[in-house]
Amino acid sequence: MKKRFQFLTLLLIGLICFTLTGCDSFSEEDAITLVEGDLNSIYKNINDEAYLKLCDTTEAERNKLHESSMESAAASFISYFDFDETMMSQETHDRVIGLYQAIYAKAKFEVTTATASDDKYLVSVTIYPMDIFQKVFLEDYDEFYNTYKEKYDAGMSAEELEAYYQNGVLDLCEKRLASLDYLSAVTLSVQVVPQEKDGKVFYSLSESDFSNIDSTIISQDY
Repeated sequence: MKKRFQFLTLLLIGLICFTLTGCDSFSEEDAITLVEGDLNSIYKNINDEAYLKLCDTTEAERNKLHESSMESAAASFISYFDFDETMMSQETHDRVIGLYQAIYAKAKFEVTTATASDDKYLVSVTIYPMDIFQKVFLEDYDEFYNTYKEKYDAGMSAEELEAYYQNGVLDLCEKRLASLDYLSAVTLSVQVVPQEKDGKVFYSLSESDFSNIDSTIISQDY
């Protein structure tokens, strides 16, 4: 039987994103374009021309990164909820990806200012954390888990029980999409830092700061 969850803070997405932007004269405006573009591209699959030009990339390349991001989100969700992948259909896997696409389409953030500091840029990002999993865990999950446990105790087959569990968890999350709301704004100061490659200087959002954004964009306060 599935273990009863201990509601611990967990990064739902473990992806690492580096957008390397090589410029002879990188500016504060460029830093804003880079950070805002990264977030829109990774989470919403939106890529404006200024961002694509700055990064010397294409819409097709960014689409692939978005797809990879959603796959990473799905893998993290599947692991966190202890889905048995040997009993998971492709349809269920696609539901998980679709869930995250729908959630992140509602992501709300603002990239406002950038300030040069030595060889890096400090960029202000205001995030409005989404409460979808907070509501699922605090308001919905206990009742579902108790029903699941009753079916386990009644001797439901492993295959039927796993299908019930996977579909039930996804049903809880999908039902909460319509009432998804935002918590109080959180403002982060993130760094756009230089890196050297092949004798050229490139700029990217720091890995640790991207992780902070990623762990804030969907509330983990449960």
